[in-house]
Amino acid sequence: MRSGRRSFIAATLGLFAFSVAGCSEEGTAKTTPRVAAPKPVQVEIATPKRISSRIHVPGVVEARSSMSLSFRVPGTLLRFAVEEGAFVEQGQLIAELDRRDYLRDQKLAHAALESAQARAADAKRELEREERLRTSNSTSAQRLDNARSNYEVAAAEARQAKLQLEAAEIAVADCALTAPVSGYLEKRLAEKHEFANPEVPVAILTELDSLKVRASVADRSLSMLEVGKPARLRSSAWPDRFFEGRIARVSMAADLATHTLPIEIEVANPDLALRPMMVVNVEIEKESVEEHIVVPMNAVMRDGAMRTICFVVGTDMAGDASAETRTVTLGRLVGDRVEVRSGLRKGDRVIVYGQHFLQEGDAVRVTRTLAQATVDESVL
Repeated sequence: MRSGRRSFIAATLGLFAFSVAGCSEEGTAKTTPRVAAPKPVQVEIATPKRISSRIHVPGVVEARSSMSLSFRVPGTLLRFAVEEGAFVEQGQLIAELDRRDYLRDQKLAHAALESAQARAADAKRELEREERLRTSNSTSAQRLDNARSNYEVAAAEARQAKLQLEAAEIAVADCALTAPVSGYLEKRLAEKHEFANPEVPVAILTELDSLKVRASVADRSLSMLEVGKPARLRSSAWPDRFFEGRIARVSMAADLATHTLPIEIEVANPDLALRPMMVVNVEIEKESVEEHIVVPMNAVMRDGAMRTICFVVGTDMAGDASAETRTVTLGRLVGDRVEVRSGLRKGDRVIVYGQHFLQEGDAVRVTRTLAQATVDESVL
């Protein structure tokens, strides 16, 4: 009887001890703090970049020269030797007049010259004969004077006839209209068989292998303007192409109403990609170039105290990666990025993704280090 009671009490005590032990272990598990998993982030390495200031203004393309061509003599337009839009070399025939009347005048002038020269030759021989006779007192001084006067008149007539022939030859040559410079026949202003008057344009010749671009720049940017300085042009017709030019002229006075300075830019155009009256974007770079750290705009935030901050990857006391806040001072906007003038150092790992879920000291895990994007220029 006593033996059975002892067994029951022992079993009850064992069960109690097991229950107490179980409760003790459970309580220990509940009070042990859990270690938070590092938060994934992506970073950029803070690297100073060159930031250049550029002027961006619209400009209008013009031909380097555009000239109206006309004949120097009147006449009926016989033909055009080239079509509109064709390239012509300097001296190449563009159009010509019917020259039959001028050829007849040339022949008449040539005949008149021959006749005048013959009379002058006869008068010269007569003068020489009178001079010989006078030396032997075989003729009078009056006859010698008359012979000399006749010769002078005949010689003058011969010279006049020669000038008239030269004028007739020039008139024949002027029936041909040639290109004074190499260029493109932009437009014909007359048609075949029309009568062309002197100095009335019949064609327009344009030089397109080199162009000029006119633009106006704010007067505050005068320090960036200098004759000979490079300029880049972009056209919506060629979105992936830059055209290199140089400033050829800067106005000496600003426009009173707009406070802008007119400038002129020369640009080569060998493939005729640009045409007169096209609108282009002109970019002029500032000579002084500075280096600054720039970060994406989304990497910059404000904390509870309204301070401007960035998160960088630092290390905690155990040497593990952790989020560290930096108070930063910002500068200019550079495209979709912003200049950081203070608060970041070269080589800092700036958190650019995942930063909105961080607090100071949070454990982080760098999943990717991004290459820094190309820095665009600031726009003035």
